[in-house]
Amino acid sequence: MSDVWAEVRVNDNCMWRLKGKTWNEEPSLEEIQKSVGGYYEMMPQSYLMDDIGAMYVNDKGMLHGLDINQLATQQTTMLAPAVVGNTIIRVDEKILTKKYWLAGDESE
Repeated sequence: MSDVWAEVRVNDNCMWRLKGKTWNEEPSLEEIQKSVGGYYEMMPQSYLMDDIGAMYVNDKGMLHGLDINQLATQQTTMLAPAVVGNTIIRVDEKILTKKYWLAGDESE
């Protein structure tokens, strides 16, 4: 398993077409804060889908009225609150490929 850290922006709509940065190692404090727009917190693992190893979110995103991040929210369970603002996730790099998401899809 080859984990990468990837920025999931509010305007992203496809896991294999992310517009943000990626890192091979955990980003620095400054990089995380720059990506999420301020202080951050880690989303509890119990809220994340199995393929998502970690997710950093803006810790005051709801209070600041940040837009819902639909793509990041889709990577969480039904118990999780909506994800707002840009996030950083840790995933196996295969998740960031079209082949992974369309595996078994006969329409390709």
